[in-house]
Amino acid sequence: MNAVKLVSKFKAKRCFTALAVFAVIVSTLVVLQPYVSTQAVGSADTKSLSSSLPSTANLTLVALNGTKYFLNSSQIANLPSTTASGGMYTGVSPSSTSSYTGVSLNTLANIVGGVNRSEILQVEGMDGYTRNFNYSQVNGNFTAYDAATGNLVSPKKPFTPIVAYYNDSQLIPGNSSGGDGPLMVAIVGNASLVTQGKYWVKWVDKVEVLPATPVPEFTSVSLVSLFLALTLIVVVSSVWLSRKSPKKLFSHKA
Repeated sequence: MNAVKLVSKFKAKRCFTALAVFAVIVSTLVVLQPYVSTQAVGSADTKSLSSSLPSTANLTLVALNGTKYFLNSSQIANLPSTTASGGMYTGVSPSSTSSYTGVSLNTLANIVGGVNRSEILQVEGMDGYTRNFNYSQVNGNFTAYDAATGNLVSPKKPFTPIVAYYNDSQLIPGNSSGGDGPLMVAIVGNASLVTQGKYWVKWVDKVEVLPATPVPEFTSVSLVSLFLALTLIVVVSSVWLSRKSPKKLFSHKA
């Protein structure tokens, strides 16, 4: 192998190393982006509502330490309520929206000590179906779709996930009447926008705070630190290869 071929081979190796560096950087940003994307936390307008709910509209709240709190229909009706529009997206357009009234998941969580970034709020229906809401979702951050077109859109403000008991000012019927109530999860607060149906839990009877599955929590500072660390590792490796490779290549006989 002559010197020209050896130099070409070395240049190709350096080019490959540069591409590897670029790939690592891009992959890091793509993978970690969901952990650092944030939205302002807010909610729909709230008001106090005192009404008569069916006796079956009961809810068990469970704190992180296992302590249980039972809320009967009267207590639920007298908690601060939220009324706003929302609808489920099931992959078919257009999707219908309507007005729902209920108690926000945040309000319910605060009764048992609240939920933080290392915890989730698990909502369970009487049929045993459960859905976990992380801290970001409890505070209203959901994937949104245009109700008319089904196109993915960015909401102008966070949603408010609620345990609803009214739909268009009417009590939500229970399972025995073919309905999803008397309590169900509804994601409301952005007119003409709908959210994934999997979060609309029906026949809700329990809300529990649980530890979240360990997942790295990345802030903008930790992301920059990780990015710099990975870049430094790749650069040092490239420099080492650039110094080591020629010696190895030219140590062979042509």
